Amino acid sequence: MAINKIEFIFSQKGMDRAEIRKKVVEKFLEEKPGPGENDDPYNRYEYLVEKTKEGNILLTRPANLKLGFDFRIDVEGKKFMKGTISPAHQDIFLDLKEKYAKDPKYAEEIRRAIIRVYNMDEPEDIISSISEKNIGFSVELILKLAKWFAIEQDVRYWNGKGRILNITWLELIKYFNYNFKIIKKNKVQAFVFYDCEGNEVFEKKATKLMNNSEQEFH
Repeated sequence: MAINKIEFIFSQKGMDRAEIRKKVVEKFLEEKPGPGENDDPYNRYEYLVEKTKEGNILLTRPANLKLGFDFRIDVEGKKFMKGTISPAHQDIFLDLKEKYAKDPKYAEEIRRAIIRVYNMDEPEDIISSISEKNIGFSVELILKLAKWFAIEQDVRYWNGKGRILNITWLELIKYFNYNFKIIKKNKVQAFVFYDCEGNEVFEKKATKLMNNSEQEFH
């Protein structure tokens, strides 16, 4: 199975969501249509998009569903919750929970930094301002993954909320003081939060409670 390997590293500084989406999609438009070599039905591509000390971040195409502009995010040489090199959003959220259990102020610093990345700040401009404490993922890896999770959301949910949903989740995590778990609901990842009395609050109600609150998050 032949894989076309391409370096595609860029800064998102000064860009907006539409510009970033256009840049990524135009790169994918350079790909050859199938079939691939040796009776492979697809031409396969691997884009090196970020370099980190824990492993390079790659975009793999076609992704699992092999549809349109979708892509899979991989990290070379690293295993995540599912036992693969492909992280999920829950890996970041649960990593934040681990950080909070050991150092709440540090977790909050990282959470705010992730929101900055979702708001199109470039990870490289943030990393040096945060001291590494060796709890869970490195600052570098978590921020660079956040960048590509945000781009993935904007591409996959083309006319939808995209990365804005990720920001809402991060705000809910803070609002409920990191008291949450992640479950599968109708085959989709979903949050369950816990109020001060230990009652379960599902995402829709949790968001409504938060939006009716005057608490600041950023």
